[in-house]
Amino acid sequence: MRRILSVAAVILALCMVLSLAACGGNKAGSTADSAKTAETEVTGDAALLKSYFEGDAFQKQKESIREALKDKMDVEFTADGTTMVITYTFKQKFMDTSFPGGLTDELKEKIKESMEEYLNGQEETVKPIIDELKDNGMSDPSIRIEVLGPDGTDYGSKTF
Repeated sequence: MRRILSVAAVILALCMVLSLAACGGNKAGSTADSAKTAETEVTGDAALLKSYFEGDAFQKQKESIREALKDKMDVEFTADGTTMVITYTFKQKFMDTSFPGGLTDELKEKIKESMEEYLNGQEETVKPIIDELKDNGMSDPSIRIEVLGPDGTDYGSKTF
């Protein structure tokens, strides 16, 4: 149970770091370094989300988040239409350290339960980001948070 709590603590830390993504007043279209988006022409809210990803403030926040989690998780920001998708992937070394005996199916199930419970309580964490996307002109933005194991195991996801 202690090990599962340590994984949950990492998720808590990442969500606190995620809340930083809403700070800083992002001005759209400030840099060429953008999150992964489809190569097709985007318009409307999808174009606004792409522009948000390209902003200097978002780029700095993204790097800050990656730096804060570098030993425990990788984080990717992508767009799925008008949904900002934030994918956290546990690093193998972190999982090996947290579960030196290996991850049994039972432990994976407990981690999934913990992650789903945790994600269900994160609405207040992502609300400022959704509000900022609305302030940038999006009419109906959403955010999906996904948590994956190093082997691709889905530990939970939630769309806000």
